[in-house]
Amino acid sequence: MFLTIFNGSLLVQSFLLMSGFLLAFNLLLVEEKVKLSWSKLPTWTMLRWMRYIKVPSRCEKIKLLKVETATKYLTLTVPTIFYETLSQSTRTCPVFFSRLTPPYAAVLAVVATWIRRFGNGPMWKSIIGEEADACRRDWYYQLLYVNDYVDPSKCMEHTWYIAVDMKLTILGLVIFCLLRGWRARKIAIGVVIVVGVLTQAAHIYFQDLNATVLISPEDLRHYIVDDPTFTYLYKRTHTNLVCYAMGLALGMWIYSLMNSNNNFNITKYKKYRYIYWSTVPAGWLLIICGGIFYIDGIQIPLVVRLLYSPVVKILFGIIFFIFTIGTVFKVESKQQPPFDTYRSVYRGLLEWRGWAVFGRVSYCAYLIHLSVIRYNVANHTTLLHSNFSLVLLTYFGQLVATYILAFLCWMMIEAPFIQLVKVCFYPSPNEQKEDKETEKTLQFEDAHQKSADAEHQA
Repeated sequence: MFLTIFNGSLLVQSFLLMSGFLLAFNLLLVEEKVKLSWSKLPTWTMLRWMRYIKVPSRCEKIKLLKVETATKYLTLTVPTIFYETLSQSTRTCPVFFSRLTPPYAAVLAVVATWIRRFGNGPMWKSIIGEEADACRRDWYYQLLYVNDYVDPSKCMEHTWYIAVDMKLTILGLVIFCLLRGWRARKIAIGVVIVVGVLTQAAHIYFQDLNATVLISPEDLRHYIVDDPTFTYLYKRTHTNLVCYAMGLALGMWIYSLMNSNNNFNITKYKKYRYIYWSTVPAGWLLIICGGIFYIDGIQIPLVVRLLYSPVVKILFGIIFFIFTIGTVFKVESKQQPPFDTYRSVYRGLLEWRGWAVFGRVSYCAYLIHLSVIRYNVANHTTLLHSNFSLVLLTYFGQLVATYILAFLCWMMIEAPFIQLVKVCFYPSPNEQKEDKETEKTLQFEDAHQKSADAEHQA
C-alpha cells in the first residue's frame, strides 16, 4: 500500500496516453470531413488553450458514453465507443472540452491575492505567503503554459501537467497537420518515442538523477519542487514524450480497426479476455517495482536507473494499450452462456453513471486541492499527535471541502464559459437550419437561371 501511494506517480502517464489517444482519434474523424492543414493549426491551438474542441456532428446511430475515470485528479472525458453500432456513414459525434484556462486563471488569481488573507499561524507565511509571492511573480508563465520549465517556483506546482499536456497537444496537431500519409505519421510518432527515451536517459546519466521521484519527509516540506529528479526528469515536456506518442499511435490503431470494413472481428479474440483482466494487476505490480529505489543503505547502479525510467513507461503504455482496446471493443461482452459470469468486470465500474457527477467538477478539484491542503497545514498553531483515525478524518475532510469549492468554481466560471465559447465559435441549430435553407434557395435560383438562359439561347 505504501509503494502504491508513494510510487503512484506513474499513473500520471495514463492521462498523457488518454490525451494523445483522444487527440489522434478525434483528428482522424475531423479529417473525414475537413482537410487538415497548417491554416487551421493556430485556430485549433487557440481553442485548445481554452480547451474547446468540436468534432463534426453526425450522430444518428453512434452511442457515445462519456465515462469519467475514478482515479484521475485531472479528468479527461473518456469515450467508450460501442463498436457494433458504428457504420461507415455515421461514425462521428460532437465532443466538447471547454475547461482549461478560465478556471485556471481564476484559481491562480485567488492564490496570488486573496488566499494569503484568509488565515494565520506560525507556518502561514512560509507556506501560503511563499506561494502567493511566487504566483504574483510567475503568473504569466502559468497562463502561457511554460511553467514546467520555470525553476524553482512554488506557484501551483501541481499544474506542471497542464503545461505538458498543452505543448504535447500542439506537437500532435503539428504531426497530423504537417504529415498527410499514415506511414509518415507513424514514422514521426516513432521518432518522438525514441527522442523521449533518449532524453530521459541523458538526464539520468549526466545529472545523476534517480529513475523515479522519491517521496521523502524533506521533499514533502517543500512540495518536492526542490527535488532535481522532479524538476529535470518528471515534469519536463520532453521527458514525457513516450506515453503521449504511444497514445497517438493507439488512436490511429483503433481508428484503423474501426475502418477495416468488417475485416476485424473481435469475437475471435474473446478467448484472450484473461490478458485484458490481467492489465490492472500488471500495472499495480509495475508500480510497486519502484520500491527498489526506497531500500535504505544501497546505491542503485546507474545502468539500472538508465533502463528503469524509459522501460517502465513503455511497459505501462503497452498495458494501457491492451486495457483500452479491450474496453473499446468490449472483449467482456456477453456472446454465449460461459461469458455471463465475466461480463463487465472493468467496464461495469468505468461506465457507472455516478462518475459523471464527480467528473463535471474534477478539473476544478484538481486546481484547488493543493491550496486546500496547504491552507489546512498552514493554519495549525499546535503540534498534532498523528494516528490513523486522524489521518482518515483529515483526508476526507479535505476531500469534501475540495469538491464543495470545485462545484462553486464550476458553476460560476467553467460552465458559463462553456456556453460562451459555444455562442462565439459555433452557430446555433436554428442558424444552421437557416443557412441550409438559404443555400438550397440559392441553388434553386441558380439552376432556374441556367435553365432560362439555355431556353433563351435555343
